[in-house]
Amino acid sequence: MTSVLGVFCTVMAFVFIWPQVIRVYRINSVEGIATKGTLQSLAGAGLWSVYAVAKWNFPLLVSNIAVGSAFLLIVVAQVRHRVMKVPPLLGIIVGVTAVGAALAITNPAITGWVAIAISGTSFVPQTIHVLRSDALRGVSLTMYLLLILTAVSWCTYGFLIHDFIVSAPNFIIIPCGLVVLVKAWSVRHAAV
Repeated sequence: MTSVLGVFCTVMAFVFIWPQVIRVYRINSVEGIATKGTLQSLAGAGLWSVYAVAKWNFPLLVSNIAVGSAFLLIVVAQVRHRVMKVPPLLGIIVGVTAVGAALAITNPAITGWVAIAISGTSFVPQTIHVLRSDALRGVSLTMYLLLILTAVSWCTYGFLIHDFIVSAPNFIIIPCGLVVLVKAWSVRHAAV
């Protein structure tokens, strides 16, 4: 059961973020996408990758490489649209590399807890942004629906493999995803 769920979680991690990437590039807009949340998500994917290597968890590693790559594409669009500057991006990359390497050498569990703190809260800036704005053209409804399904899957997988660190961030991601999905859907459908 855990092997099948691990594969499902990996596939969902590959799938959930790409509707957002596609929307950003298709409509050529990052409107409604919080830059702080994107940077946090990118940092979180990096730390989760370090944790996955330390724990020899292949589904977690592959998933976070895919998620990190997708968030990097969103960051590139945000830089191109001048809503994000390059120095913070470089700071995140250097910081995650340094912190991740240091934590992995000392204690993989600490890496996991730091990854929870960063990635688990990475959807909070987006949620706050969405609650304050009706300019949500760039937000993908499909992505947030898939995000919720992915988070529920990872939460379940973490419980099944007895690794609370894998489950924990989803207790924040699920409600944030629901808020963003409902608000973006209601804004988009109120305009129709």
